[in-house]
Amino acid sequence: MHVSLNRIHHTGIVVRDLNQALRFFKEVFGLDPIFIHDSSGPEIDREELGRLVDVPNPDIRFAFMQVGDTSFELVQYRSPEGRAFDRRNNDVGTMHICFEVDDIHQSRKRLKEWGIEFTTDPIHVDAGPFAGYSFAYFKGHDGLTFELFEVPQH
Repeated sequence: MHVSLNRIHHTGIVVRDLNQALRFFKEVFGLDPIFIHDSSGPEIDREELGRLVDVPNPDIRFAFMQVGDTSFELVQYRSPEGRAFDRRNNDVGTMHICFEVDDIHQSRKRLKEWGIEFTTDPIHVDAGPFAGYSFAYFKGHDGLTFELFEVPQH
């Protein structure tokens, strides 16, 4: 028997510096966190938290962000500090967040004005299950990969 899932609640992204990540999402996308919290409060048992995240005695600061009806979590491990992100898109476990936009070319232009690097110009698909859709990958804060996604307008 399988486990019945309702929906994906959120995706977590570990960042080097939460303040820098929050600044990136505010300045570039106009996003504010729903809330910011850390593991120093009395309601969090850091030993139990360490077992949960499989990192001994973590000192964590995190924020939840909202885009439409989807959430994502930005997590900073103040200690122990993790390694810098050094994965490629084809490395097992590598993930990305895809943001749907109305105009991929205008969105890319604005992001490039912020100095954001794209792997290619937007790619438009003419056939197959994604016919009419356009995609573009870019590097955000901490070298993390994100995607812009334009749905065909009918």
